[in-house]
Amino acid sequence: MTFIESIKTCFKKYITIKGRASRSEYWWFQAMFVPLTMFVVIMSEAENLENSSELILWFYLFCFIVVLVSIIPLITVTIRRFHDTNKSGWYFFLGLIPFVGSLIVTVMMIPEGTKGKNKYGPNSLSKRKK
Repeated sequence: MTFIESIKTCFKKYITIKGRASRSEYWWFQAMFVPLTMFVVIMSEAENLENSSELILWFYLFCFIVVLVSIIPLITVTIRRFHDTNKSGWYFFLGLIPFVGSLIVTVMMIPEGTKGKNKYGPNSLSKRKK
C-alpha cells in the first residue's frame, strides 16, 4: 500500500474498527500524523507565535485542524492493526500507561500480520493482490 492509498483508506474507514489493517496502512498513516503533530506542538510552544505573519498563523491553524481530524482514524487504524496481528483492539489502551505505554504499542505494531484469515476477518492484503 502506498502513502496516498493509506491516507485515503484510513479516512474512508474513519470510524471502522472491524477488520484488519496491514503494516503499510498503519505505518504510512503514522508517517503523516507524527510529523504533523510534532509541527503543531512545536508551533504552539513558539514564543513569538503572536508576532508571526498572518499566512503562517493560517498554515498553523490548518495543520492543527488536520491533526484534530486525524485522531479518530489514527485510533481506528491502530485497533485494526492489532486485529491484523490477531490481538484484541483493547490492547490500544496499553498506550495510556505513562512513559512506556506508547513504546509497548509501537513494538506491538511491528510484527507481520496473521497469514490468511483470523478471527477478525480475511487478510487485508489478500484483497488487493487478486
